[in-house]
Amino acid sequence: MALDPSDRRADAIDSLADVRVQTVPGGAERAHSVMAGLQWLCQQANKDDWVLVHDAARPCLPLEALTSLIGRARELGEGVILAEPVADTLKKVAVDGQVTSTVDRQALWRAQTPQLFPLFALHAALSRCLDDGMSVTDEAMAMERAGESVHVLKGPSSNIKVTVEADLAFAELVLRKRGRRNDMMRIGHGYDVHAFGEGDFVMLGGVRIPLRCRVGGALRRGCRAPCAVRCLLGAAGSG
Repeated sequence: MALDPSDRRADAIDSLADVRVQTVPGGAERAHSVMAGLQWLCQQANKDDWVLVHDAARPCLPLEALTSLIGRARELGEGVILAEPVADTLKKVAVDGQVTSTVDRQALWRAQTPQLFPLFALHAALSRCLDDGMSVTDEAMAMERAGESVHVLKGPSSNIKVTVEADLAFAELVLRKRGRRNDMMRIGHGYDVHAFGEGDFVMLGGVRIPLRCRVGGALRRGCRAPCAVRCLLGAAGSG
């Protein structure tokens, strides 16, 4: 993860203390920060490794989209990015604010992250762009310039980039809703049925209960375990 060395807010993020999270000093622009991360990874990785580049300003990425992206890249053997078709009407506007034309949006997509590419190919492509003084706004742009194939996979509309203050409220809403779904309390019901036989007690959950009969069969000591299993299966929606 590329971080601004002067950003002290990162010290309060517990997940960054995980030993699996490695940080590098970020740069002035996105491309410089990505390059810093790629350089570190190239020292650790194998020549056939791939890299996912994700913008931390997109906190609402669902796991399903990430899984689909990786699967698509494995299927194609080439770079893939999440993207969304442009839905708005696009206008080309002159400096004075006058509309000069309407842009055909049928072939236009808005790029998202993550973007998945072979690690060393991306490192080489981005290095050339930076050496040439080119402004690179995403990794796919560098790969395109290097003549590499880049494919799009439709990403979710909730995978927004938090850019203005209003975006924070939307992101909070998405994450809160997702959290409620993941933290939802689930209830399961379980029961077990056995024939009664002659006796003077039954065992229920390890407790001896005086009764003018007993549970017959091999499970006469109690039915707690089968009931518990049925409860768990019911709560999980699997039984």
